Amino acid sequence: MIAVDDIGCGQNTLSLVFANLASVDCLKFSLLPFIQLDEEIGFSFLACWLKVAQKYQLELIVEGIENREKMVQLLEMGVHLQQGYLWSKGERL
Repeated sequence: MIAVDDIGCGQNTLSLVFANLASVDCLKFSLLPFIQLDEEIGFSFLACWLKVAQKYQLELIVEGIENREKMVQLLEMGVHLQQGYLWSKGERL
């Protein structure tokens, strides 16, 4: 399984995803960059990536889930694969 991590950030762009659609199984979208900016805009970006994932039958994992409110909002959008401090605190190495 091949996942594209942190889509929409840095080099992992829409064009990279579409250029590699035949090889990609999973997209990982992080809400973390939008926490300091505008969470509503982050959810708008997420809605677009969710449509891409649905159309091309890709799994979509959303990162940055830190509270129940965000978890519920994502579930209502149809996002069931979630990652973040709500689910498990990170470990320091």
